Amino acid sequence: MELKQYLKMSQQLVMTPQLQQAIKLLQLSRIELVEQIQNELLENPVLENDGEATSSEEISKQIEAEPLETESPERVDKDPTENWEQFVENYNQYSYAPGSGGVRYSDDEMPTIEQTLAEAESLTQHLDWQLQMTVLTDEERLIGEEIIGNINTDGYFNADMIPAIAEQLNVEVEDVESVLEVIQEFDPIGVGARNLRECLMLQALHFYPDEDVVIGLIDRHLENLEKKDVQAILKDLDCELEDVSEGVKIIGHLEPKPGRGFATEDPQYITPDVYVQKVGDEYIVTLNEDGLPKLKISNFYQNQLKAGGASSKE
Repeated sequence: MELKQYLKMSQQLVMTPQLQQAIKLLQLSRIELVEQIQNELLENPVLENDGEATSSEEISKQIEAEPLETESPERVDKDPTENWEQFVENYNQYSYAPGSGGVRYSDDEMPTIEQTLAEAESLTQHLDWQLQMTVLTDEERLIGEEIIGNINTDGYFNADMIPAIAEQLNVEVEDVESVLEVIQEFDPIGVGARNLRECLMLQALHFYPDEDVVIGLIDRHLENLEKKDVQAILKDLDCELEDVSEGVKIIGHLEPKPGRGFATEDPQYITPDVYVQKVGDEYIVTLNEDGLPKLKISNFYQNQLKAGGASSKE
């Protein structure tokens, strides 16, 4: 076996650490980039956020440099209550509505306090309010609170919880079912249902009590509607095809999730990575840099570096 040396020319791409970091950062979304910067600030003591508050030493220098403002004799001698009566009269006559952009409204035109609430009502709060307004015994009210607490955000109640609630409160299962029927009459109609069929049936009996075809479709033929077995439906309900079509339209307007119209959690706001704006006939794309931290090298380590360089020259 013989060892020989060969000369070979080839091209290889060698990426510098800066280039590798740039490629990695370009793949991040805005939220991921902010998180990455925050991690670097925690792990790397050399980096600082340029937007952070100035140090106490800098603040002290600013205070010493700026002279204190003294009140002029005219401002001190002026009576602060001179125009008080005029101010009260103007304030009582007109009020500013929040967010109205300076538009004045009289007291009669001002929105009610209910219209200015910022927090949306949840399904549980809505049902609890109706429960308190319903004439019930203390025991029934306690059962109702347990039932409402077990209704999910879609408005459905787990039927398996009936025996558990009865055992927990030491009442009969029939008592729990009786209170459940009361809650099923609350708004929104269909709430407290144990399955989709019961939810649709509660709404059909409330809004369309005379539509026998609609009630029959929900009661016995949801599976046939899913399989599009029209002949089985016509034979059982003894009706025309037009009646079935009309019944299907009505069912389509019912709410399968009666609780989803209520607030479930705080809204999640989306932060865009870029802004697209139309300027004339062109679209301009700009990066969203709002709130991005501005990084800088720590003054302490800069001074240490300068001091180290000066000492090495000596």
